[in-house]
Amino acid sequence: MTNIGTIILAAGGSSRMGQPKQLLRFKNKTMLRHTVDTVLESTCGDGVVVVTGAVHQQLADECDGLPVSVIENSNWQMGMSTSIRAGLKALEKMRPDNLRGVLIILCDQPFITAGHLDNLADMFTTRGYRGIAATGYDSTVGAPAIFSRDLFEQLYQLNGDKGAKELINNPENKLLCVPFHPASIDLDTMDDYLALTP
Repeated sequence: MTNIGTIILAAGGSSRMGQPKQLLRFKNKTMLRHTVDTVLESTCGDGVVVVTGAVHQQLADECDGLPVSVIENSNWQMGMSTSIRAGLKALEKMRPDNLRGVLIILCDQPFITAGHLDNLADMFTTRGYRGIAATGYDSTVGAPAIFSRDLFEQLYQLNGDKGAKELINNPENKLLCVPFHPASIDLDTMDDYLALTP
């Protein structure tokens, strides 16, 4: 066990997409189910929380029967930070004693693999990393990212829709970048989604 739990952020309304991107189909699954399965195949499944919001019931149904906890963030419109706080609170309740870190992952990066998550966890764990292990792509560093327990308080203090990027960009936090170019593909618009398949 890695003692790394996971928060899957799936609360957004997908305004630029025009429909819930969490429910778009990819490889015969919804994007949410694809993300959940990827996490469960990895070593970061020591407690998995799916945070929903805009389409709670449909997303909860997608997770029916899976070893994950689904929670509804009624404040999702106030930004991604509210989902991170809700997810972390639920995760700490599930794993109060020995949680070493938390993986934060989105459900709009279809090419994230269990292998990459394992690599993140391995770099984080075997090197005794106490900061952040995040994904590098296209001259940026972002999600999926693992945050050590000593940064949980900073996660709780996030505001608005910046997400955890604020912590990643904070030069005072120790950061390990794990390159994975396929993470550069994310789904914000219908054109992005249509480009996935010829």
